[in-house]
Amino acid sequence: MLDPKSYAYLGGRAISIRRHAFRGAGDSLNLDAGYIKKGVLQDLTIRTAAAIVSAPGQRTT
Repeated sequence: MLDPKSYAYLGGRAISIRRHAFRGAGDSLNLDAGYIKKGVLQDLTIRTAAAIVSAPGQRTT
């Protein structure tokens, strides 16, 4: 997602584009799969802060 005025990166989202089945890692193929409907929001990531730091691993306050 981009800020419409500055085009700065704000985050991202993933929306299913069609109905599909899913299984968790390690699930048996004998289990019934769950289903995700078309149009369901599956992931949303929002950037809350961004800064330039002077060293790798340095965190902002």
